[in-house]
Amino acid sequence: MVASIWRGVMGLVVMLGLMGGLAQPVSATLTDDRYDGNIFALYGGNGSLVPPRLSIDQSRALDRPSVVVYYLDDSADCKRFSPVLNEVQAFYSRKISIVPVPADLVAFAKESGKMTEELRFYRGVVPQTVVLNTAGEVVFDRAGLVSFGELDTVFQETLGLSPVVNPKIKPRDPNARQINEINP
Repeated sequence: MVASIWRGVMGLVVMLGLMGGLAQPVSATLTDDRYDGNIFALYGGNGSLVPPRLSIDQSRALDRPSVVVYYLDDSADCKRFSPVLNEVQAFYSRKISIVPVPADLVAFAKESGKMTEELRFYRGVVPQTVVLNTAGEVVFDRAGLVSFGELDTVFQETLGLSPVVNPKIKPRDPNARQINEINP
């Protein structure tokens, strides 16, 4: 009886050891095109951007400019861009609407015939950032990585704000060494 229990325990230990030995460590990497999860939560430090709070039409009804960002969760460039978008949200969330759109959704919408205003600006490259003024006119359309400084200038012009120079408030330097590749 004791020998049978002992064999069962040893079998369980061996099985758990093998399972642990075969398990791969979990790691998210900023520099590859592998799917790691929601890039805004994982790399930007904030998952509140997805799903978007307002559509372009709702934003226009509130007399707010919109920022449409086409992205893929498995794109290294989109991973690197997500902290910039989170920084935009931190500075301008009360003045503009941020509308992140998964680029995969565009092809699906075209096939199903359900194109929306958010999907019509996509040019087939990620990340792509499109800024619309309150009238819905495109005032900025750039594919690839965009700095916070570039977007800040566009928002100041679009919102009619004068540049504020405050040496205590500095946007994050994307080239600076950071604790977890993204967040300081």
